Amino acid sequence: MSLPQHLRVIGSQSLYRFFLPPNGEAFSSSEFILVEPRNAENVFAEIPLDSAITILVNPDDYIPAHTDLLAGPVVLWFLRRLAIDRPELYREAPGLLAGAKENIEKRAMFLKGGNLEDSRSIVVSDLASYDFCLALGINPALSPPPVSDEVYRGNAPSLGKSLGWWTLLDSYSSQFLRAIHKTDGVDLRMADSGVEGLLAANFSIVVHNPAVSGFPYEAAVSLAAGHTLIATELHPLWGLEPGIDFLEVSTPGELRYLVQSLLRGESVTKLLSFRGQRKAGVFNAERVFRDLVGRGKLRVSQSGSSSRRR
Repeated sequence: MSLPQHLRVIGSQSLYRFFLPPNGEAFSSSEFILVEPRNAENVFAEIPLDSAITILVNPDDYIPAHTDLLAGPVVLWFLRRLAIDRPELYREAPGLLAGAKENIEKRAMFLKGGNLEDSRSIVVSDLASYDFCLALGINPALSPPPVSDEVYRGNAPSLGKSLGWWTLLDSYSSQFLRAIHKTDGVDLRMADSGVEGLLAANFSIVVHNPAVSGFPYEAAVSLAAGHTLIATELHPLWGLEPGIDFLEVSTPGELRYLVQSLLRGESVTKLLSFRGQRKAGVFNAERVFRDLVGRGKLRVSQSGSSSRRR
């Protein structure tokens, strides 16, 4: 099977640069392009029609009219859910479920309203989204998210008390942040520390709406970096086990108690972070891309004949 000469990854967050596999392995070369949604129309129109394969991370960050400007083989990689599973678990939390459904329906409209040609492939991160695509007549790939060797090599499990807050603030996650924000002795690193600042922490906190429990990319990066991950429910788990490979919390109170325990030195997490990083090999970018190419899930065009230019 021929491989594309070049891999191009596009995303709205600098964190997605960690999608890149090592050069010379699955692809001869690769690059990441950070594109803010407000600049997408101009940037996408300037990307050349070549033999590269383009991955668009979380394509619903952009509008379809702009993504249609991308030429050649394009992979639409959804890290976030396109469908809810297990809604019966959240009947006692109708507010969380309603908000989750609204966000997911907006995301799903990206596919429902799209005109997917043969040059477009879809990758999703959970079984409910996979089944949703099948119902639309789309044959997607189900895959864990890729994390580059740069993250694994640059970090090793270590002990420390610095906390990296990877989570975007909303009405749900803000409750967890308030629970620990004023805890004495907390070295809390927020997003304004940049990706490097967060990677330099020893513990990572990832909180998201449990009604749309997924596996946030931030969690995969944190585990690969050898951090002790503290997270709300993750689903799918990709082989990881709560309490063994990462710490799971369900309420702000649980998070506060856990952080206080860590600061008092009552929790020994070196083995847990070691196990988490070891099992995070499932996210290794080279492994992920070789699996997708081997399964024929990345549509490759060496001639560049598949164009969506208008």
